[in-house]
Amino acid sequence: MLASAEEIRPRLLYEGVAEAIRDSIFDHRLPPGSAIDELALSRHYGVSRTPVREAIKVLVRDGLLDLRMFSGCSVVTPGRTELVQVLDVLALVDGFVLQRLVDLPRARLRQLLDSWQALATATPPRAVWRGFCAAARASLASPVFAAASRNLEQQLRLAVGPGFAEIDRELSPASRLALGAALVAGDLSEVDRLARLHHGFFRNAVLAALPVIPGEQPAILEDIPA
Repeated sequence: MLASAEEIRPRLLYEGVAEAIRDSIFDHRLPPGSAIDELALSRHYGVSRTPVREAIKVLVRDGLLDLRMFSGCSVVTPGRTELVQVLDVLALVDGFVLQRLVDLPRARLRQLLDSWQALATATPPRAVWRGFCAAARASLASPVFAAASRNLEQQLRLAVGPGFAEIDRELSPASRLALGAALVAGDLSEVDRLARLHHGFFRNAVLAALPVIPGEQPAILEDIPA
């Protein structure tokens, strides 16, 4: 039996509040470490405390907020070591997804490659590698990969802030065309090699954009061939 309109409205309200708070976290209007004031948020959004409380639960589950007994709620502050691990896992997920693209119909694969070119040649280019990987996941219609990548990317967006899309530029047109050719040819070893190269370039951009935290060792950047 379908839910009634009365049952749906509260759910949509707290999801809307959660999305608004999530955007504020990614934009660093609520930067890492910020205290979350439930009453202040309910006043800001003009809603009762109930949808705000439910929204906080969603964001805690997504790993964006930290809720602790006796110390309140705050925006998560991911450490550099943790973010390196996030990048490493994301590379594994992306690599597996890209290898599965060779089984797509060639027309669909070429559409994906065209969309990648559009991202790379936009003015200014934004989310070039992550945008292509997101389109690749969508083409496989796999909610598992989509959810895993989304949760991992959220930690990177939380750490980097509003400049996240801008730092994701193209490695080079030649490397993009080479990966496209490897996908069309079904050359899995070359797909793996080039995917690692592109992800390494993205990884370096993320790590370079992270704020310096006193006492933390800087992550080692990957050597990307010219």
